[in-house]
Amino acid sequence: MNARRALPWYLWVLLAGGLLTLVPLWMPFLLAAWFARLVQPLVDGLTRRLGSRHPGVILSLGLVIMVIVPVAAAVTQLIVAGSDLFTNFLANKEWRGALQSLVSDSTGAERASAAQLLNPERILQVLRDHGAAAFGVLKSVFGATTAAVIAFFIFFLSCYHFLHDGTKYWAWMRDHVPVETKALDRFADAFHETGRGLIIGVGLTCFTQAVVATIAYAALGIPRALLLGELTFFAAFIPSFGTALLWVPVAVGLALTGAYVKAAILAGIGILVVGTIDNLLSPMFSRWGKLDLPVYVLVVSIFGGFAIFGAWGFLMGPLTVRLAKEALILAKESEEA
Repeated sequence: MNARRALPWYLWVLLAGGLLTLVPLWMPFLLAAWFARLVQPLVDGLTRRLGSRHPGVILSLGLVIMVIVPVAAAVTQLIVAGSDLFTNFLANKEWRGALQSLVSDSTGAERASAAQLLNPERILQVLRDHGAAAFGVLKSVFGATTAAVIAFFIFFLSCYHFLHDGTKYWAWMRDHVPVETKALDRFADAFHETGRGLIIGVGLTCFTQAVVATIAYAALGIPRALLLGELTFFAAFIPSFGTALLWVPVAVGLALTGAYVKAAILAGIGILVVGTIDNLLSPMFSRWGKLDLPVYVLVVSIFGGFAIFGAWGFLMGPLTVRLAKEALILAKESEEA
């Protein structure tokens, strides 16, 4: 094989090696690309007002940090507290005891009535307690493993460069990637559509359902209301009945402890409010972010992503399926052309 014929093979090997070096960091890159695209209109507006792109990027990146840090803290707290709740749930050998454990305060703390919740002294106490817990969570997040620290660094660094020089990077890719420009643009649109759809179209709907459920848990004096609300958020990604995976066992647990009125109220809120938010808000949020996948395919891709990619499969599963769908559409259009 002469040098000229071997050159393409060398190029493919080097390209594969370059891509392999990015594999450990694919999630920070993915999230950075999506967040940069979402805040791009804000950067453009600030650039017009300030007359320079750099300050607009810095301010927008600060907004991204204000969103990411609390989310990371909440997820860390969810992992720790959710593990304890799951352990207590499995410790009960009978189903009645397991369900009752969901609405019992294992720490022995008193349940607060609505009047107690509005007591200024109690509010200050809650702020002190949760403030200490939040500080501990943030310490655990920022004192995490080296890999996690690197991931955060790569995420913020990538966000900055995508916002500041993203247009230049994209122009270079369109000129050098061995894919037709039309097809590359279609893949890019599908990529960003998935990010908008998951973060805005699906994420905001699930967040609203979780907020309503958390308020209901807290108002009814159910212990660990915040934790149950966070779990409701993740369960809400399963359309139609996802939130019921949380509030139904909790309502049954209340009924088993004799709190029939609270159980009925929670069931009513779950059916009439939490369960219908999806139908009411999804059309509105889909104006800003709609994922072009059937509900069934979205659910299957999420669970399939979990099985293959682990926890991040929640994002990678739908993205892979959406890009595969676009590839099939492009292949069909090329045959018909």
